[in-house]
Amino acid sequence: MEKVTMFTFKTLSEEYFQILFKWLHLLHVQQWWGEPESWEAFCVRHQNMISDPLVFPHIVFLDEKPIGYINYWWVAEDEDFKPLYPASTVGTDQFIGVPELIGKGLGSEFVRIFTDQLLNHPDIKLVITDPDEKNMAAIRCYEKAGFRKSRRFVTSEGDVQLLEKKRNQNAI
Repeated sequence: MEKVTMFTFKTLSEEYFQILFKWLHLLHVQQWWGEPESWEAFCVRHQNMISDPLVFPHIVFLDEKPIGYINYWWVAEDEDFKPLYPASTVGTDQFIGVPELIGKGLGSEFVRIFTDQLLNHPDIKLVITDPDEKNMAAIRCYEKAGFRKSRRFVTSEGDVQLLEKKRNQNAI
């Protein structure tokens, strides 16, 4: 019998700061998320994020083991994307923090599950993600999770490939 994997998403709390900080220092994360900050700056930024009513950071668990990070945020509060999308849009960012789990399809699966849950919320009609346009592995991951390429776009952080996932996108 095939083993069924179970993903859960726990709201980021101080309890998970050390593991998230460690993941942000891994080369495969730094490649796309940039140089990590000091422990002190990390703690301040993530304390602020936890108390921010517009950003919702989570740790991804696979069968009760922490394996990654995912968040969502209201696009209407983002200067880069506010002009492009309606208020019912959220953006998401994510990564797998355990190097040996990369390339096994787990990223696209947890992104699909998490974003499907978001789209079940009555106030959310669209989810976007904005990987670096050169991050082909991430773009393929998001497409497997149900996102569709929208457009290339220049943000304050660089050139990105916008991808969108709509409520009932696959309905006939």
